[in-house]
Amino acid sequence: QGTARISLRAIQASLLRRVRDLDEVIRARITVRRPADKRLKVDVAYTTTDDRNAILVSESLRRALRERFEEIVHPEEGFEVEFDVKIDGFVPGVAPVEPKPESESEDGEPFTGPRYPID
Repeated sequence: QGTARISLRAIQASLLRRVRDLDEVIRARITVRRPADKRLKVDVAYTTTDDRNAILVSESLRRALRERFEEIVHPEEGFEVEFDVKIDGFVPGVAPVEPKPESESEDGEPFTGPRYPID
């Protein structure tokens, strides 16, 4: 057995891909730093829609990041990872579009165009 080293850039790219899979996150920026020997800091700034609960989105985001981090990195005992999640902005929420019912003619059949002969 041995160890494998993972670059900070590889961790950052993997975490960003996971964040982009979340429906509630519109845009995100992630920076991974190593301020101390046994410490990693992950800074996340994201944009969501204004119809979402920002606290729940932040918790979901933090949970997804931690899960992905633990999938790719198996740190030594005593190693600390801090996720600093910030809301970078809101965009107007987009309500789901319901399909329009087909317009029906007077006789109850869908309109398919003019019928000939026209009287």
